[in-house]
Order: sequence, then C-alpha cells, then structure tokens
Amino acid sequence: MYSPTRRFILALAVLAGHAQAHEYYAEGFTFIHPWAEATAPGATDAPVYFKLDKVRRDDRLVSATTRMAERVELRGGADAKAPALDVIEIVPAERMLFEPGHPHLLLRGLVTPLQWGRSYDMRVVFEKAGAVDVQISIGAH
Repeated sequence: MYSPTRRFILALAVLAGHAQAHEYYAEGFTFIHPWAEATAPGATDAPVYFKLDKVRRDDRLVSATTRMAERVELRGGADAKAPALDVIEIVPAERMLFEPGHPHLLLRGLVTPLQWGRSYDMRVVFEKAGAVDVQISIGAH
C-alpha cells in the first residue's frame, strides 16, 4: 500500500504526463489542449476550443474531421446564426485563442454524446502545416 505522500507524488506524475499529451507540434506553431464540454443525450452540436502557441508564420486552418460528428465547422465567434467560415486565418503571435466568443471548431451532427473524462480523435488540417492529429479532452480545461 502506498503512503498518502507517495500517492500524491504518483498522481502529480500522472497529471504531468497528461498535460504533456495535450500539446501537438506542427510546422510553425504548437497546438495546445483541444477540449469540449460533455454533452447531454440528444445534443447534436458541441464547440471545441484550443490554443495555438508560438505561431511563427501565417497559415490557414482549412478543415477538421472526427468520427464523433457528421462534420466539423470552422466558426468565427459567438454568433451561432453566422455562417460557417471557409478558413480561419492564422497569424504570427505568441498565442492565438480559440475559445468561447472567438474563432473555434463546432462539431455538427454528434453521433454519440461526448462523455466527461473521455478523449476523442480529431484531425485538424492547416494549409501550410498540414494535418495535425489531436485528442479532444472532454470536460478538462
């Protein structure tokens, strides 16, 4: 049996490894921690948020796909009635935020509810950096 101190150290080690697993490296930037909230049964849409760190060159986010939804839309902000975007421009910056009220991805036609604590595969495609395979973390942000 592990002592409380040893359990705490082991938990920290697991969390440190978990945090590192949420960074994805692409040519020109680091894709950080894609996440979404858990969804209720019957929900059809779910926004996905993330950050891009140390963006060193212009690029364009052109598409995304996942088995968890019929399609993934590129969204420009909080207006749910606005049409989906064809691309999202990526510009050099220390950090670009894809969060509520900002550009983000929207899963449309969910095939199953997103469950808290789970992770789901998604491929995000950039014009210059190419495809980046990531895991959407549900409920952990």
